[in-house]
Amino acid sequence: MVKVQEIKELESILTSNGAEVYLHWENNGHQLAGTEVEAAKDWYQKNIV
Repeated sequence: MVKVQEIKELESILTSNGAEVYLHWENNGHQLAGTEVEAAKDWYQKNIV
């Protein structure tokens, strides 16, 4: 698991260098939940397609 502070630091580094960052938080442990797949699909459709 990654600590929240480490994620926020990475987000700060990326955004300060011009990257658009979208964070999606879930509390599901190590498994990949259907809601995470849906969030990734929505992001992909809005940003790539």
